[in-house]
Formats: sequence, C-alpha cells, structure tokens
Amino acid sequence: MSSEPSDSLTAGMREDTVSTRMSWQAFGERIRGLREKRGLTREALAEKTGVSAVYIKKLEAGERTSPSLPALASIARGLDATLRIELVERATTRKRRG
Repeated sequence: MSSEPSDSLTAGMREDTVSTRMSWQAFGERIRGLREKRGLTREALAEKTGVSAVYIKKLEAGERTSPSLPALASIARGLDATLRIELVERATTRKRRG
C-alpha cells in the first residue's frame, strides 16, 4: 500500500474537501457547489467519474444517505477534491442492561 500523500484519499488539507461529518443534505450541497465551481454538469461529472448522473443528482439532493466509498472517491477525484473520512471513538459509551 502506497504511503504517498498525493495518492491518498485523505491527503492534504485543501479548501475543496468533502467530509462525511456533515449532514447528507449539506454533503450533497457541497458536491453540487464543487461541481458548479468546476463548470461541470451532472452528466459531465458522471462521464468523468463513471458514476451515473441520477446517482449524483440523488447525492446532491441528500436522498442518498449511504453512498458507496468507491463512488464517493470517484466523485472526489472528478471534482479535484479530497475525500476525508474520520473514524473517531465515541465520547461516551452506554452500558447495556442485562
């Protein structure tokens, strides 16, 4: 596995970052904003990424709440953005009743 920062999906802290910590609605708005900033239609982004325009439309509308990581990675690359995913420990844990 390469440790090259430029090859990593989480490399670099650039302005054009999409994070899964935001709501799915905000996530979709971020994708749409980056797509429009790049001057791309949904169809052009679909062609560039191999992800269907309908899938992209549903992501942008916040209707896809469990998109696949490969699809998100393709979209991020197509938008020349960084996809940042964090795995963080929960602040508190609930005890199970037994």
